[in-house]
Amino acid sequence: MAREKYGYREHYEVVLRRCEEMFPTSLGMLTTEQTATFLGCNVKTVIKNIQKRSNPLPAVNIGVGRTMYRVPIAGLVKWTVGG
Repeated sequence: MAREKYGYREHYEVVLRRCEEMFPTSLGMLTTEQTATFLGCNVKTVIKNIQKRSNPLPAVNIGVGRTMYRVPIAGLVKWTVGG
């Protein structure tokens, strides 16, 4: 069984609390716009990081278009912690 990175749980709690404050109806998944707001970057940057081949931002495609994604908060935390 894989071990979680050092500091993952603490970082997860901080990110989850901040996401609940910023987006109270997100239910554990963020849109690309919400993810961009949370990270403080452009939506195109988020989509580019989702579509990367190495170390992509974890996301679920929710539509036909190439820009309709949902990012799980746990995946976002894992991606920001580094693994």
